[in-house]
Amino acid sequence: MRNFRADRRPHTRNQRIQCSQVFAAVLLVFYLAFCTHNPAYATSPFDEEREVIENEAQKPWTKLLNPEPDYEAPDGSNVRLLVDGRNGNMAHFELAPGHTSKAVAHHTVEELWFFLSGRGEMWRKNDTTAEVTEVRAGVSIRIPVGTHFQFRAFGDETLTAVAVSMPPWPGAEEAYPVVGKWPTQVPITGE
Repeated sequence: MRNFRADRRPHTRNQRIQCSQVFAAVLLVFYLAFCTHNPAYATSPFDEEREVIENEAQKPWTKLLNPEPDYEAPDGSNVRLLVDGRNGNMAHFELAPGHTSKAVAHHTVEELWFFLSGRGEMWRKNDTTAEVTEVRAGVSIRIPVGTHFQFRAFGDETLTAVAVSMPPWPGAEEAYPVVGKWPTQVPITGE
């Protein structure tokens, strides 16, 4: 029979990590079981977060792309709203062939764009760098907070992208006009 030692630990780093993860999971299960079945612990420090999560559950988890744009973005592109989350939201952008957006920057949101179709260019400028990036299906770009940006569509295909705003887009006042690289050429509303 082997001698049992209270201080015996697993031999490898991976085994120690695995034991720590199992121990943490077991503690979490016991905590959740105790708190959810014990009336004395009906409220917890997590109630506020639980309420936020329940409110998030009211939002749609799945959304189809609208056939018509929901509104015109401050840069002049057409926007179709997609899903919202607590930390960000997603939208579909379109810019007609041969058009150039208005140049804008954002006060508080960062955006990540993924281009779906068409081809064109995206200009971005911050305090230290300015660059023009060729965009087409499969290209993703980042627009940090405060970065000036403008994009344009080439050829005869609409330039389309899906973008994620973090934190969620607060409204039209979020974007402010800046001096762009190219003259603006967007459709007149109602065109």
